[in-house]
Amino acid sequence: MARFLDSAGALDSWKPEGPVAFSPAILFRDINRPRVVVCHDMCGGYNCDCDENYPMNCGWDVTDAFVYFSHHRVTIPPPLWIRRSHQHGVPILGTFITEWQEGYRENILVFCKSTEVRRHYARQLAAIAAHHGFDGWLVNIEAHLPPLAEIPQEAIPTDAPSGLTPHAAIVVDFLTTLRNELHARVGPHALVFMYDSITHGGRIQWQNGLTSENMAFFSCTDGFATNYCWDTNQLTLSTALAASTPASSLPDHRPDPPPASAPTDRRYDLLVGIDCFGRNTFYKEGAGCREAVDQILATGTSVFLFAPGWAKENCPKERRENWQLFDREFWDALGLCRVRTHQ
Repeated sequence: MARFLDSAGALDSWKPEGPVAFSPAILFRDINRPRVVVCHDMCGGYNCDCDENYPMNCGWDVTDAFVYFSHHRVTIPPPLWIRRSHQHGVPILGTFITEWQEGYRENILVFCKSTEVRRHYARQLAAIAAHHGFDGWLVNIEAHLPPLAEIPQEAIPTDAPSGLTPHAAIVVDFLTTLRNELHARVGPHALVFMYDSITHGGRIQWQNGLTSENMAFFSCTDGFATNYCWDTNQLTLSTALAASTPASSLPDHRPDPPPASAPTDRRYDLLVGIDCFGRNTFYKEGAGCREAVDQILATGTSVFLFAPGWAKENCPKERRENWQLFDREFWDALGLCRVRTHQ
């Protein structure tokens, strides 16, 4: 059974094999406090170092959702990670990514042939999640869309929300279809997260926050993961945008209304990126990421933690026989337990 797909063609032709798995209803959206989403980006994915030999024992008690990430076009979480996540009461997402020049060509195939073709790909992703028993997708469109002059009219949705650019309408249509299909196939607890990469004009321009250039993608997904090179001013502006958006603006397909304790605005759906390797950031790698956690907690938004496997990969040579202790020190240093008690 394939654990990842490397092309739009493979996604197009995917068919279920073997028994259907089960996804328990874990209601991430009702958590009325800042959340922690862990993005497991380690050693390329799908190998013993990042799977069997990295159980993330130190992080589950502070994790509210888990994303299995790799640079394959369609990253399907391995069964052992699906089991681990669900055993800890944590929803788990796969990753759909297009990047680099090949990603540009695949964007044309997936998004820009016609509305029906685009929705077919979204339905395929939902079917994969339902079949394998995981809870949704992180979508990362990290390659440009083609110029408007090269996009056929039948690819621009006629039922898009008003005021969107054609490129934004295309992406919103894909995300909305994916979310609706996941709710129908997996359940209304299923999640779609969007990564901060593409803008309303169809260009790759990381905003490092929530802005007028990506707000439409936040508006139709369950969480928006910012790039990790933000500064304090960008965080403040992003928080204001998210906090001014009512939670009721995002359709909820559950048969019963959300509980009275559910969030009333969408600030917790702003997932602020922290890179544990500290690449191009104001904070340092490893334990230095606590500085970023402190700033995020001060705004009352949520954490999107990239690559916490840093601790295993960067454990000092003299400590590698007991890297788990170094890992525990790293997680403790981040202070993410404060998220659970945030007021």
